[in-house]
Amino acid sequence: MPQRRVTGPDRIPETAADPDDPAVSSRPRLDSAGLPLPYMSRRRLAQLAGLAVAAWLLIAFGRTVASASAASDRADALRGQNAALQDVVTSLQGDLARVEDPRFIALQARAAGLGGPGEIPFTLAPGAPTPGPDAPGSAAVRVGAQPDHGSPLDGWLSVLFGRGS
Repeated sequence: MPQRRVTGPDRIPETAADPDDPAVSSRPRLDSAGLPLPYMSRRRLAQLAGLAVAAWLLIAFGRTVASASAASDRADALRGQNAALQDVVTSLQGDLARVEDPRFIALQARAAGLGGPGEIPFTLAPGAPTPGPDAPGSAAVRVGAQPDHGSPLDGWLSVLFGRGS
């Protein structure tokens, strides 16, 4: 009894017959090395080639998209840094304007002992004691006024409501 088996890309059934059968012996014997692979048809090769091209395109465009995304992220970071640096520059320009102001220069000159014409520069000795509360020229006592030694509460009340009679 012959067995049927399906082989090849076209799936043509083939009958396995007895090699001693005269009908089979009259056919020329085929060499299996010359036959194409059973699963490599033209359609299959075209599909594999298309798949390879699609994979190559996916990898190429994937790298491009990834590098574009990284460049966009870097540009955003640089924009933030530029804004921060602009704030620093604005602050430094304000400081420069204050330092170049003639009033500031005069104040610093007086602090260094340089004054205007007619001014007498002076400094206090490093270990000089602080002036007393009733020293002449102090803010607590006017020249020629009698010091009033009332309580601090009386002082505040007189400042807020004026002197009582």
